[in-house]
Amino acid sequence: MSDESLDPEELVDLISVSNPMIAQMIAARLNAEGILATVPGSDLKDEFAAFGQLIGLVGGTVRVPLGRLDDAKRVLEQAKAAGEDLEEALDASPPESDD
Repeated sequence: MSDESLDPEELVDLISVSNPMIAQMIAARLNAEGILATVPGSDLKDEFAAFGQLIGLVGGTVRVPLGRLDDAKRVLEQAKAAGEDLEEALDASPPESDD
């Protein structure tokens, strides 16, 4: 299959995570960057599916348009890097005062 036959608007999987709330947060971040992102099955749920999400039995997959896949991966990497920097800053010892 050649690249010309691929539909850039077709939704493809970007990432699957074990926590559906994390999937929603990733999708929200991508949407804020102007990249359409969805988490299939997150809108309509029965009680069993909702309970499964609450106790971590059900994960989530973030899907984006094929034509924006590289952009979405870049945003995801930037978010990961920012999170790592924040963790390092929180682990650093506070400056000592001269009192």
